[in-house]
Amino acid sequence: MQQATPYTGQDVSGWWASEKLDGVFARWDGWRLRSKEDNLFHAPAWFLAALPAGAPVDGELWAGHGTLAQTAGTVRTATPVDADWRALRFMAFDAPAMGDKPFWRRADWSRMMRTNPSRC
Repeated sequence: MQQATPYTGQDVSGWWASEKLDGVFARWDGWRLRSKEDNLFHAPAWFLAALPAGAPVDGELWAGHGTLAQTAGTVRTATPVDADWRALRFMAFDAPAMGDKPFWRRADWSRMMRTNPSRC
């Protein structure tokens, strides 16, 4: 992995940047929600129903700043606790099925999925 270095005096216009959320990576394969290691997350049916059927999306399960331990505990349970999952949001950041499309196209699709999943 490349080490971060300070950028000083460089023109960064046109660059893409996003906040790094302190959550748990999740991959929606269009039918199941899985971890980076391909473990199944046992999310409630209502949570999964909000994700686009048949459309793979990468994102972060996130409950807010400073909640990583709470989020990790919620997604590790084999029997989902409805109240705990209601605190989580799936923050989409990429659409890997769009393959070689430019990142900005994939990001537009991911943004649309977050705001109106029924259109995806």
